[in-house]
Amino acid sequence: MNRETSFSVRSLMMMVGIALLLFGSSSQPIFAQTEFDCTQVSQVPQNECEALVAIYEANPTGDFGADWLNSTTPCSWEGVRCTDGVVTSLYLSAHQLTSVPVEVGNLTALMVLYLSSNQLTSVPAEIGDLTTLTWLELSNNQLTSVPAEIGNLTALTTLRLSYNELTSVPVEIGNLTALTSLSLYNNQLTSVPVEIRNLTALSHLYLSNNQLMSLPVEIGNLTALNWLHLDNNQLMSVPGEIGNLTALMGLHLDNNQLTSAPAEIGSLTALTRLWLGSNQLTSVPREIGNLTALTSLSLSTNELMSVPAEIGNLTTLTSLSLSTNELMSVPAEIGNLTALRWLHLDNNELTSMPAEIGNLAALTQLDLSTNQLTSVPAEILNLTELSDSSFDENVCVEAAEEEIQVWNAETGANLSSCANSIPTVISLNQNGVKTIELLPFNLMFILILIGLSVGVFNYSRITK
Repeated sequence: MNRETSFSVRSLMMMVGIALLLFGSSSQPIFAQTEFDCTQVSQVPQNECEALVAIYEANPTGDFGADWLNSTTPCSWEGVRCTDGVVTSLYLSAHQLTSVPVEVGNLTALMVLYLSSNQLTSVPAEIGDLTTLTWLELSNNQLTSVPAEIGNLTALTTLRLSYNELTSVPVEIGNLTALTSLSLYNNQLTSVPVEIRNLTALSHLYLSNNQLMSLPVEIGNLTALNWLHLDNNQLMSVPGEIGNLTALMGLHLDNNQLTSAPAEIGSLTALTRLWLGSNQLTSVPREIGNLTALTSLSLSTNELMSVPAEIGNLTTLTSLSLSTNELMSVPAEIGNLTALRWLHLDNNELTSMPAEIGNLAALTQLDLSTNQLTSVPAEILNLTELSDSSFDENVCVEAAEEEIQVWNAETGANLSSCANSIPTVISLNQNGVKTIELLPFNLMFILILIGLSVGVFNYSRITK
């Protein structure tokens, strides 16, 4: 090979290397130096091609992948799905989009549009032209408003607007009568438009983690609802019309400011989950006993001093939380809850437990800690399935030590017989005690304090 030929080969290889560096490893379009020509595209209509190009160009820092604008076959571009020569689905979630251009309205055959987990602060009114959309995903953005034109999307069955910065939704949302799922949780909503009453096909409504202080009575029109999430708001009451939602299976009202629950809640006989924890409830309506399909009931962190005996009707319950209230007793009817597996009664003012607790043979978790209990009935030894239990240190069992030790070994508990428990402090102040019976020395020596503020002290016997 002569010197001239060798130089030409080296030059050619260098040029190829430069080309690879410039184009081969980049996700930027090969047409970057010139405008993409949609007239050269035959796979989809020209206006749809132009809409896709507009989306690309409106987001210069977007992460579209290597295919976009690098070929004349848009249906092969990442996230683009076509049917019969038109774009029907567009999946651009988590693509670092900051803008949606008005040209998106040209994608009139779209049925599915995913734009979640981007940095969008708004969407154009032209989104209302996508009248064939059945699924619109806009969650996890920075939207502060939604255009009224969204009400034109009457074919929508799923609308997701969660994790944005919305303070309101347009009344036109009431036009979306085909909706079965509406997600608006984790926004800053202070109210729900009464037009929601028109969404009679809704089966799932998510309004958690907003700033709602009240609900429109029209929510009672949503008779197809199966799941209603209203937790983590500022609700002070719930309208009685909620009792119309007889198809409801799950109702989440925890972490609000409720002081009562309406008696009409007892009409929700299909409920399997009712969460009312972390409110300010001082009572529970007796009608709760009608909810015989319930499997999970949370009433923890309220101000309850009692629960109605009708709770014993909830024989399908597997989880019951009554922690952190002001309960001084538990109704004997709790013994009817034979399907119960988790029972939390910690942080109350309980001084005794009914013997019927021994009927709860399916219990695997029992928490009675932080109460005023000094003993529990012998029937607790029937709970042989316990694997997680918690009692205060001074609690004993009113049973023989031998039985208790067998039970401790089976359940991992650490209780002892009340027969072995000796009080270390006795206060008899202001009890009018005149005399006290002399106790055996092995008991008497551990009495640390005896207060006798009234009467004459006699060590031979107690009389009043």
